[in-house]
Amino acid sequence: MTDLPSKGLRQLGLTLLTVAGGLLAAVLLLEILLRFLGPGHLYRSPDDMLATFDYRLGHGHYKPERHGEMLIPFGDLVAMDPNTRSTIAEPRWVRYHIDSTGFRNDSDYSGEKLLLVGDSFIAGSGSTQDDILSNQLKQNYGIPAYNLAFPGKLHSYVRYVQVFFQSHPSGPKVLMFFFEGNKFPLLKPGGASPAKPGSAGPSAFEITRKETQQSLKELLVYRYAFSFYHLLNKRLRPDAYPKVTVLKLEGPGNPYMGFLNEYVAVTKRASYNAGEEFPLMLSRIKDHLGGIFFIPTKFRVYYNLIAGEPRPPLPNAQWEYLQVVADRLEIRCVNLTGPLQEESRRLLPEGKLTFWKDDSHWNSYGVAVAAKAVEGFLREQ
Repeated sequence: MTDLPSKGLRQLGLTLLTVAGGLLAAVLLLEILLRFLGPGHLYRSPDDMLATFDYRLGHGHYKPERHGEMLIPFGDLVAMDPNTRSTIAEPRWVRYHIDSTGFRNDSDYSGEKLLLVGDSFIAGSGSTQDDILSNQLKQNYGIPAYNLAFPGKLHSYVRYVQVFFQSHPSGPKVLMFFFEGNKFPLLKPGGASPAKPGSAGPSAFEITRKETQQSLKELLVYRYAFSFYHLLNKRLRPDAYPKVTVLKLEGPGNPYMGFLNEYVAVTKRASYNAGEEFPLMLSRIKDHLGGIFFIPTKFRVYYNLIAGEPRPPLPNAQWEYLQVVADRLEIRCVNLTGPLQEESRRLLPEGKLTFWKDDSHWNSYGVAVAAKAVEGFLREQ
């Protein structure tokens, strides 16, 4: 096979370089234009817009020092199943304020004696800043608390605490919140063992590579392209089974409420065991833990308020497991199921709910139940 003449190779290389440069220039110009016009309806909620990951710290958080207001057109359940929008959507304005370390607080940590660790429930997904747990504790009970919460798994909880106490060695006691729906994953056969304390983390090169990838994914050009692909893929390949079930509640007007089918299945588990990884990770921060709180699924809370025939009692697999782990670690554990069920039953005749109809998260009334439980928990110590 004869090689191309050197002049032809140079011409080909120049052509490819010109094309690549033109494409790069076009992408940069489009990115500038999109940023000038703003994200528009690209983001449904502050979580979608502000979530990021720090590969050096090893956990996710929100983009620091961001604040503002945003209209959430609907909750996460409608986002997963748009067909439910006309039945359960609850548009609402939310205020958000992120501190300098990337957590949802009105100001930076200033010596609060209580640290709230959890996921989107404690971060306040779907709710305005005044209604999140840390602010309700301060406003309603005079209890200063710092919100160290972000959507993540148990190992992320552990990293939040470890990183925090590196800077605040004599810091506050931690109250940790576990949501039944997604904090109790099933064991995976042959899964990797959890990393040992002190084990080497990712290399500097690996961190830089991941940070570069993340920066590219945060470009509006990428986000628009990804959103278009997601919508097109969902249109061409719809889900085989619905992700959300909408049920009618007993009460004035028989309001409809959405339930995530995945969380319904978790609620109905007859038994649960996470193996040794779960207690092992908790044991690493045991000295900082002042208490553990169990947040039930919306389906568990409203199970006996759903219209229709009486149903058999639900099992309590996740709570029973968490209680055993807490007892082993000698940590006090509180189940929020009863208080949430009681308040939900009390409010329903008034047309009020403790969870958003269109979301898997609790609203201000549900958060108020948790705030009251925390206040009682602290008073009994």
